[in-house]
Parts: sequence; structure tokens; C-alpha cells
Amino acid sequence: MANVVNVFSIDEERLRFRVICAIDANTAGYDAQGEYDINIPIPTSFTNSHEYSSCRIKCDVLTATIQAAGTAANAVWSTRAGGFLRNGNVELQLSAPSSQTSLTAINAAAGNPGAFNEPVEETSGFKQIIPIQFVVVGGAAAAWNPGVASSGGWVNVGEQPAIICANPFGSRLRLRFVDVFSRNPIFLADAAAAPGVDIGKYTLQFEIELVPDK
Repeated sequence: MANVVNVFSIDEERLRFRVICAIDANTAGYDAQGEYDINIPIPTSFTNSHEYSSCRIKCDVLTATIQAAGTAANAVWSTRAGGFLRNGNVELQLSAPSSQTSLTAINAAAGNPGAFNEPVEETSGFKQIIPIQFVVVGGAAAAWNPGVASSGGWVNVGEQPAIICANPFGSRLRLRFVDVFSRNPIFLADAAAAPGVDIGKYTLQFEIELVPDK
């Protein structure tokens, strides 16, 4: 089978950007608990032009590690109430406006909007389901073993397509990690010590392509 090479013009490449976001929630006095305000700097004049009010955006890298717990075995995705989750995924939200997302979720827990099999429905805003897999980071003897490793965390697996959102450059956005079922904010915590305290270190990489206005 012949190799296929995608060739883009210089003008097209000028509209493609990579944005890296690093959040250390284990900073003294900072406890955002799954909701973080971030600024997206303006790298070129294209991103600040009225001719590009929309873009295609996706998150293609997520790492979420915990380094303050005694062992990696204590790392959990937690709600603010200290509920531990084993969903196998994280819903990533950005406050960048978008009309290309929709969600329906059934959660029959008492007191939740989705009780009695009435689905919760949401539209608008950037949303992306990110499948995750736990890995150990090391830092101790026999660090391959989650029971003794001094740190560990989750990495994304697979790849998702981009969706159209408003141009985020030069804006302050709210970034959220969400439990797709309960719709509650979630974050990394130490199950053995303080399950309701956010001590995660999160690294995200976004691929953004500006879309010319018609």
C-alpha cells in the first residue's frame, strides 16, 4: 500500500496552533476542585483578527498525576463530597461557546436531576470525553508496582475529532473535569488522607485550527 502524505500550504499551517496548559492544584492556598480558570495567550496576529472568530479545537493530550499521596495506590478521581469514581473516562469542558455538542445522561441516584430515569440534557459549550488509563510514574524501588510507587496517575488513550468553537485566544476560560453521569466536578485526590482535596497535577495539550469567517 502506498504511503499517503498530506500537504498543507504555508497559509493553512499559519492557522494551526498548539496550546499547552499545566495546572498544579497542589499549590498552597489553591483548591479549585475540578474547575480551573485559564488564560489563552495570543501567539500571532491571526488569532486576534476579526476575520477568524471560530476555530476547530480538540484536546489530544491529558496527563493527571498525584505526587503528594503516600503511594500511587491512594490516587483516586474524587467529587467534592469525597465520592470515588471508576468511570474509565473524564469529561473535559471548556467555557468556549459551541453549538456542536449535546449530552444526555441518566443517573437514578436519589436527589439528582436524572432520578426516575428522566435524562439530564445539556447543549452548548466545548465537551470532550477522554478515555483514561492508570500508569505508575515511579520514584521508588520496584516503582513498577502501584502498591509501592511514590507517584502515579492517568493518561489519555485514543484520539477524538475536533469540533467548532468560538476563537479562545486572548480570553479567560473555565476548564472543568466532570463526572459524565452525576455532572459533578471531579479531580485527583488522596483517598487515604483527604479525599475532598484537589492535589492533582494536570497537563493538557490542545490543537486549535482557526476557521476563516465567510
